[in-house]
Amino acid sequence: MHVVDTLIEKITEYRIIQSDMFDQLDLESVLAMRDSTEFEVDWLRVYDITKNQNNLSSEEKRKINLLRETTFKRVYEITANPELSGYVSDDFGLIGSALFLNINDPWLNSLWQEYYLGNFPHTELKPLNGSLKELVLSSC
Repeated sequence: MHVVDTLIEKITEYRIIQSDMFDQLDLESVLAMRDSTEFEVDWLRVYDITKNQNNLSSEEKRKINLLRETTFKRVYEITANPELSGYVSDDFGLIGSALFLNINDPWLNSLWQEYYLGNFPHTELKPLNGSLKELVLSSC
């Protein structure tokens, strides 16, 4: 089983993305923070690294889409907010793509770590060295 399958399973089992992750958030404010230059520059940098998915098989692309869809539905179930659900889905799309492409990035590692810790990432992230795959596997 690939680590992306494990992520999908853990989200489906309500082990990742808990409802209390969003309880104390002013959603309008945190979404504005996500669009700030500090956050957006790193997000777009990682997106540019992962967007070339020509090296992925159709099955890997399908699994990334399933991860995104599962994540979107889970967040929407909790918040009924399609914009927030889209942001989280996009984040997990980055994570899934990086896992299949064997891309390691300290900022993306930190993005994952925030989700694992039960936080919705919306402020500047402190880079975290290491292998994304190892971080995800050790968290799940």
